[in-house]
Amino acid sequence: MIIRKYLEKDYASVADICKKTAKKGYQTNVACWLFLDYYLESEPEHAFVAEVDGKVIGYGVCSLNDRLYFKEMKEKWIPKIASYAIYLGLFSRLSLWFNLYITKTYQCSFHMNISKDYQGKGIGKKLLDAMILHIRQYQKNFLYCITENKKTMGYGFYRHYGFRQVKSFMGAKVLVYKIN
Repeated sequence: MIIRKYLEKDYASVADICKKTAKKGYQTNVACWLFLDYYLESEPEHAFVAEVDGKVIGYGVCSLNDRLYFKEMKEKWIPKIASYAIYLGLFSRLSLWFNLYITKTYQCSFHMNISKDYQGKGIGKKLLDAMILHIRQYQKNFLYCITENKKTMGYGFYRHYGFRQVKSFMGAKVLVYKIN
């Protein structure tokens, strides 16, 4: 297994993982619009993949430019989401404002997914290690993510890794990792 920088040719594999690991109701392009496409189109230099025998089995993406993230999500991605389902657009708009509030203190948002067949095998840890090493180069102090609730596998993984819960929003949990 290797961790490497994302390449454009990885998009179909990464999008497939994003859709297949999304919760019910999001297993369409909406999952990619919410959790993936901004990062890969606007900040691909901060994207990584996990690969086994030439097959992409996981990915990690992060934003180090909160202003650009907010602007593009507001102007491009949320309108796409709202055109698919108005309620998802409204929820996404609320989440975006919450993200803006969180980013003022905790700097770098990220999203990570591992194919279901490969979860629980240490790949997420290696992917997150690589992302944190990368982010350190930019003198950022914190990395954060938002999990749906405490019952998700991700919540336990991040807590075990060393993230701490700092906020809650509509049941979702904000987890923060101190980098430096």
